[in-house]
Amino acid sequence: MDDLTEAIDRVYAGPQRRSRIMTEKEKRSTAFHEAGHALVGRLQPDSDPIQKISIIPRGVAVLGYTMSSPKEDRFTRNMAELEADLAMTMGGRAAEKLVFDELSTGASSDLESATKVARNMVMRYGMSPKVGSVSISGGQEVFLGRDWGKERTYSERTAETVDSEVRRLVEEAEKKAAALLKKNRKVLDKLAAILLEREVVRAMSSTRFWASSPRTTARRAPRRASWCSPRPSPTAAPAPWARRSPREPQAH
Repeated sequence: MDDLTEAIDRVYAGPQRRSRIMTEKEKRSTAFHEAGHALVGRLQPDSDPIQKISIIPRGVAVLGYTMSSPKEDRFTRNMAELEADLAMTMGGRAAEKLVFDELSTGASSDLESATKVARNMVMRYGMSPKVGSVSISGGQEVFLGRDWGKERTYSERTAETVDSEVRRLVEEAEKKAAALLKKNRKVLDKLAAILLEREVVRAMSSTRFWASSPRTTARRAPRRASWCSPRPSPTAAPAPWARRSPREPQAH
């Protein structure tokens, strides 16, 4: 079983790099970053269960990661689930701002992932009230001399609206994550301390941790009303089982 777990981790984040020595400041920042992802995910009813949290460096550019997976196979994602993913993705950056009152380059992959999800919500899935129920992600490929590009099929005004809506979705997700972490700061501190001590928290350990945390302390976000999101359709492609990009190291 340990070999299988290690194989999954190697595919997801690369081989362990215990020879990569982090400073105490970087290790503490990484612990709160990953604890922020995990706690925001835990506090949202529409997020997938947390399977593992790690602050052991892996691969070329991974200092830590939080892994989640759905309880059952599924073929579509609704709007509430995507918004929960966005908030969880921004949870690491929100935790760093809350605890250290500063930002680092460690959240760069989170920003890329959140922006990609938000852009798909706006351009492909019709989940923006300002853009409407249209798909504007298409475009004919054009050879530009050295590489291929896509010819844009929408106006500058639409492009500005898309950019504005993408920014709104990401910023709202970060505000939601920050509010959840602020309300549950004691739980965040406790989880980060456990990560600093153990370096890895697995599903069973995290289950015991959540069970030991007072329900009055861990304040979950309200579930989104069912009518706010479209019902899943059995025709869409399956989503990846791991929902978050690994944390990247800070630049020096």
